[in-house]
Amino acid sequence: MATDLTPAPQTDEVLFGMRDGIARIHLNRAKALNALTTDMCAAMLDQLRAWRDAKGDEQPRAVVVSGEGEKGFCAGGDIKVLRESATSGDLSGANEFWTTEYTLNQLIADYPIPYVALMHGAVMGGGIGVSAHGSHRLVAADAKVAMPETGIGLFPDVGALHLLARSPHELGTHVALTGDRFTGADAVMLGLADAVAPAELLDAEAVVDRLAGGESPDDLVAAAREAGGEPESPLAAQAEWAEAAYEGEAAGAILERLRGNDSEGAQKAVKLLETRSPLSVAVTLAGIRAAAGDTLAGVLERDGKMATGMVLSGDFAEGVRAVLIDRTNDAAWRHPSIAEVPAEDVKTVMAGEKLA
Repeated sequence: MATDLTPAPQTDEVLFGMRDGIARIHLNRAKALNALTTDMCAAMLDQLRAWRDAKGDEQPRAVVVSGEGEKGFCAGGDIKVLRESATSGDLSGANEFWTTEYTLNQLIADYPIPYVALMHGAVMGGGIGVSAHGSHRLVAADAKVAMPETGIGLFPDVGALHLLARSPHELGTHVALTGDRFTGADAVMLGLADAVAPAELLDAEAVVDRLAGGESPDDLVAAAREAGGEPESPLAAQAEWAEAAYEGEAAGAILERLRGNDSEGAQKAVKLLETRSPLSVAVTLAGIRAAAGDTLAGVLERDGKMATGMVLSGDFAEGVRAVLIDRTNDAAWRHPSIAEVPAEDVKTVMAGEKLA
């Protein structure tokens, strides 16, 4: 029996339902890889709050979150409103989106009801925000996971730096700065997921059936681990050079150490970093270092300031043009190289202010 899913009042791009005490959230924007809009985030916020505050049988025993289509759970946030803010100078639309999205991220992290995220295909940017902060996170082995924001003049937001700062061997710093994609097994190693799951544990209705039948969310994670064993993380094999290269707080020095390492992974990182916004890379490094000793709430508050600062810098509008609109990959970044980003510029962006 399938759960009866109905659209939210704000939008039909996210659907909700409940069957046998198990609630469902289904992202329903497959043509855009379920990228999040302000209305989608607001609808999720409203529904999660309603379920949290419900009494008796109206409160679900668990919430299962999934995405429509085979290509992805959620590929990020809707860039359109952000670029409009960046090009017009009116940040009201962008600020509304970020405020709503980050409030949702915090609610998910604090949610008192088990929150089961089923991560498949593209899981990027905002998609990590509505999955990795959940209590129970199942991911496909072949998922394409990433925080690719430095490539478009932004930085890994949605509280991701809070998680990546706690990843082992500076591998969180590596994926944050380079924006490189990684696998489901890598996501588990980085602390963004709990277990690599087989297909039957990533099917939302099958998961509802199991939870309704008496299994707990912990049982699902244990079943996924038993079915998949401990799949090898390709990123984990990069630990030795990554830990040495990504130490410290100077992005330029990190790039030089990577250039001096002849391993294939280090040289790939060099090529990626040389295409990224230098300002984004420097700001991301400062952000992940600050996140290491901060709460998620503190990181999300800083994310809002950093996002404003990056949009005001001009690199975001230019990155979106070069990568997503014209697809020429010829962005004219504000700074000529990572080594030439002044510390004062990083501080200004971190404070949410406009560069001179």
